Amino acid sequence: MIGRRSKLAALGLTGAMILSAAAGCLASSEPGVLSHDPAQRRDAIVEAAAARNDLAVPDLIARLDSQDPGERLLAIRSLERITGETCGYDYAASVGERQKAVLRWTDWAQTHGYAGAGSGGQTGGQSGGGGGTGGKPKGQEGAR
Repeated sequence: MIGRRSKLAALGLTGAMILSAAAGCLASSEPGVLSHDPAQRRDAIVEAAAARNDLAVPDLIARLDSQDPGERLLAIRSLERITGETCGYDYAASVGERQKAVLRWTDWAQTHGYAGAGSGGQTGGQSGGGGGTGGKPKGQEGAR
């Protein structure tokens, strides 16, 4: 009987270690629009729109390629709120049509001076307020 209890205790400890390691992986997930955690991504997308965070534009463009239609919808509405543009993107369109629209977005963003447009950016979607330069080159802060 003691041998069986020891085995159960060892299994319980092993299970706790696995859960702890999994929680550690989730906790270390990159925060923001590019997070590996879908809930964190959605939250960051919503926060970027609410703050009109220009710095999130490149990362939001990257999310237009998401497999999740809800995430694509949040990304395009956030981009529209921040930039006033949609570039003809439809979150429910075919993959081919969405890819064409993402290219239009990438061109638009690069034309308007958004650093990292089309490469996923480096911002992680952190809210920095709407008053930033949006990753734009110095002297082009007002250009859109």
